[in-house]
Amino acid sequence: MTTTARSLAGPARAPVWCGLELCWLDQPAERLRVGRVAAGAVRQVAAYALDDRPLSALPCRTGWLVATPSRVVHLRRDGRQSPTPWPAADLLTCDPGGRLWLATPDALLRADLSGRLRVAATGPTLALTWHPSATTLYRATPTGIDAHPYDLANGLLGAPTHLSDDVATALAVDHTGQLWAAVPNGVRCVGPTCLTIPITEPTGCCFTTTTLLVTTASGLHPCDTGTGGHPTTRFAE
Repeated sequence: MTTTARSLAGPARAPVWCGLELCWLDQPAERLRVGRVAAGAVRQVAAYALDDRPLSALPCRTGWLVATPSRVVHLRRDGRQSPTPWPAADLLTCDPGGRLWLATPDALLRADLSGRLRVAATGPTLALTWHPSATTLYRATPTGIDAHPYDLANGLLGAPTHLSDDVATALAVDHTGQLWAAVPNGVRCVGPTCLTIPITEPTGCCFTTTTLLVTTASGLHPCDTGTGGHPTTRFAE
């Protein structure tokens, strides 16, 4: 399991793969960057300037929802930005059913069918992902990584099982259901093997069909893990 030579240079964090394209954040430049993945290499195809520092981006049909320190904006593919009803958040994602989730400094929120936000868990959430079966939600917090039984139909969490004391900046699950976590010294396979891909201070990670992509302050790096994953679920506007 090694980092390939075909990396994309430049500050990067929070990569998200939606099956057709990859997006990631360039915080110093206040930009969302978009690329294509082919043969293990990433090629940037577009960049969008934002009015504030981006914290998280979630693909939707007409572009992206982007969380900033002051608000969540709808960024369209033509570059236009418009406000949304969602509060400021550190993290945006969707569960496998397309339900919107937002992490604020104080709580993890989910949107119900009417769009109303409800508290799913208290405290900060650093990263969030689901098992491919949609029966387990993995949550990274300042005290480690927990696994919650998940009721997809209702968006409800069960009592957590503590998996690791690692403080993770990102989580990703591969095709087999194996959980990977971006921790200070690399990207770790959370499980009995505790295998770690050594990368200095990763800022995010996600799987494409065949590759684990890891972001750092110096670039975006494809890594050979011998497995791939499923694309993120787009938000249905």
